[in-house]
Amino acid sequence: MGASRTSNKDILEAILAQNEAINTLASAIAGNHATAPAVTPEPVVTTEPERDIPSTLKVKPDYLSNRKVAAQDHANAKGENVVLYGRVNGKGEHKLAYCLKSRFASLRDKGLIGPVEEFEAS
Repeated sequence: MGASRTSNKDILEAILAQNEAINTLASAIAGNHATAPAVTPEPVVTTEPERDIPSTLKVKPDYLSNRKVAAQDHANAKGENVVLYGRVNGKGEHKLAYCLKSRFASLRDKGLIGPVEEFEAS
């Protein structure tokens, strides 16, 4: 097992190259030396669902509402805007955390998934 990951695009290109090689070999064995036409795959377009929570974040609704209240309380106590964000902890569990918006851009969190919501101080 290597340290790097292979993208789906690289896998698709490898499969298509193998299919082309197999088609060429099969046509050579059959006696026709014409190569099979190259197949250009259609580009895969993925769309992000329109919602506040990133699509990879999986938390229970009651946990989400609890963390929203805590983030708003923190914003009110500090007098600054607070960002609620999703993260993955060391056990692979999805969790919610919050920090001041001024610190969010420089946040070093290896498990960061992305921002969920921003709260203004009132």
